[in-house]
Amino acid sequence: MNKGVLKKTLANLMLVLLQLILLPIPSYGAEKTNAKTALTCTEDCPYFSDIYAGDAEFRKSFLTALKWATICKPEWVPDGVQTPMEPIAIGEATYLASTICEPHNCQHHIGFLYLESQKRTVGKYDAESGNSIWFGKPNGLERKEITNLRINDHFYSVWPVSEAYSPIGLSFALSLRSASVFLNGLTHCFGWL
Repeated sequence: MNKGVLKKTLANLMLVLLQLILLPIPSYGAEKTNAKTALTCTEDCPYFSDIYAGDAEFRKSFLTALKWATICKPEWVPDGVQTPMEPIAIGEATYLASTICEPHNCQHHIGFLYLESQKRTVGKYDAESGNSIWFGKPNGLERKEITNLRINDHFYSVWPVSEAYSPIGLSFALSLRSASVFLNGLTHCFGWL
């Protein structure tokens, strides 16, 4: 084998190894816990996938909030790139705050708050298309906190997005193209139409 081919082969092997090292580690076998326990953490808080796996009430609240906003659960939920679910105080209430995004594409992400005492999830879904949808009807203070959440040391709101929100989470200001995508999504996600 000549030196040029050997160098190229080694370079390709190094590139593959580097890509494998940088892959996100999925949370298979994650330690299951619940939201109530997470509210008391002060360091090393559990991740989204831990609570998603271990707390049926949280999982139901999260998925129901997405469904009412007609958001299909992304395939990378619950094992996307995520931040710990950390307790934060908003007014008199203590919420759990977290973000989760698609591996290698954190422009496609969800930032949310969970109020365990009310079993209520509110958040913002930034789709791959660049559109943004609020879900769970967050109030002004909740929206402010969600907007300030970070993903991988970037502000959650770093990407310019157009916001779509209505009382039930639907945007009726859809172009014809968006309407077609919307209807196809309803059929795909919920078996509607």
